[in-house]
Amino acid sequence: MYRKFFGLSELPFKSTPNVNMFFGEASRQSTFEALLYTIQRGDGIVKVTGEVGCGKTMILRMVAENLDNNYKIVYINSPNLSPKDILFFIADELAVSVNYDLAKFQILKLIKNRLIEYFSSAKKVVLLIDEAQSIPIDTLEELRLLSNLETNEDKLLQIVLFGQPELDTALKKPEIRQLASRITYSINLPKFKPTEVMSYLNYRLRAVGYRGLDIFDLKMAKEIYKVTDGLPRGINEVADKLLMAMFSQGDTKATRKHLKALQLRPVFFSRKKAPYFISISIVLVSVSAFVFNSLNLKYSDELGVETINPSASKLQQEREASPILTRTLKQESLKEIAEPTIIEHSIDERKEVKPLVTEIIDTGSFEKNLVLSHLKAIEIFNSIPDEYNVIQLATVTSDAVQDQVQAFDSDSTVAGRYILLVETLPAKKAYRVKFFLKSFGNYSMLSKELKQLSVSVKSSNPYILSIKGLRARAEEISLEDLK
Repeated sequence: MYRKFFGLSELPFKSTPNVNMFFGEASRQSTFEALLYTIQRGDGIVKVTGEVGCGKTMILRMVAENLDNNYKIVYINSPNLSPKDILFFIADELAVSVNYDLAKFQILKLIKNRLIEYFSSAKKVVLLIDEAQSIPIDTLEELRLLSNLETNEDKLLQIVLFGQPELDTALKKPEIRQLASRITYSINLPKFKPTEVMSYLNYRLRAVGYRGLDIFDLKMAKEIYKVTDGLPRGINEVADKLLMAMFSQGDTKATRKHLKALQLRPVFFSRKKAPYFISISIVLVSVSAFVFNSLNLKYSDELGVETINPSASKLQQEREASPILTRTLKQESLKEIAEPTIIEHSIDERKEVKPLVTEIIDTGSFEKNLVLSHLKAIEIFNSIPDEYNVIQLATVTSDAVQDQVQAFDSDSTVAGRYILLVETLPAKKAYRVKFFLKSFGNYSMLSKELKQLSVSVKSSNPYILSIKGLRARAEEISLEDLK
């Protein structure tokens, strides 16, 4: 009902995860990048935990969306299966024909044979399990046995577990300590801070076409934080209702009156605060019982939520600078992050550095040209907003740079479309070079670009990373640094 009023192409706060509106702040982007890295590296078991509604399924779908055709994905979203049933499920996903009368070891052998077939064809199998806290103990042990399937050097099956904090509790049980010891990487998704709530709300709106002034300011974000505890799922539900309330009153900026109309109450119970909640509850019940027995008075069962302020210890967090998105909208030379296009960043022709191969052939001043190209890349990256991402094509050591340059210059999918950064390694008296595709956008956009790269380029395992993180690590260098 409110889409036309706000100029939106679709609803911005649906409960179902939409990878086209992936929000990279609050460790989401770094978590996604870390998962891709561990999968590409071949780690056996990885675990991601977080509270209900914190965005685990979104991360899972981002991973599934960005793994190329070299990976076979097996997705389980209802893992409350018996040990034998989970083997049948995996066998079915791998197109292995099995009879239910077979013993578990026979099913396991058939699965292993199929995994070896995938491995022989250079294809990795990744098992993504959502709601992993629901997995029975016996079934967790079966996953451990599956994780043992390997060659002399590589795992035949990689497993990523996504679950609530109860999963951590289950893994501490003595009977599955062997599985816990095989987890090579553990990640916890934090809740949003108030500043991240504001950035998230306005980002989602602009991702679906909103072009006006920010609807949610920091003051309003703090109020929403109080009633959602900073969890994205709750934020989506509240924001959707707020937009409806604003539409009904003809308003274009969210205020406390709209939130008050929803009659929501602050969230003050969480796992971390449970001991305090229990203690306060005991005191309140004792006092109430005393008053009731002594004076025979009726008392209300409504607790004073104002007595517990979940944000009282987070004043310093709330003083953080306003999000980058506000600054992004002021950069007229760049399209807004929500536009479904890839931004090609052009370089001033008068300052364009000659192609590296030409320099190698004509003058041999390769290191000098590396430095010039590096400085030009820093200039480009400094002009791109933090919310954008880029594809890292390859990382090579100093002795392989020239060969990599020639390979890229002869490849039609990247020729003339890459830039590079040089990273010095003083301890080793060497350097390495990172190559990037000269296209910038969100994950959904760049994932399509990634799929269009040639097979030879994909062999370098290119991946998507953030401009913000990249810029933080880029340093200016001189020719002396490379000698």
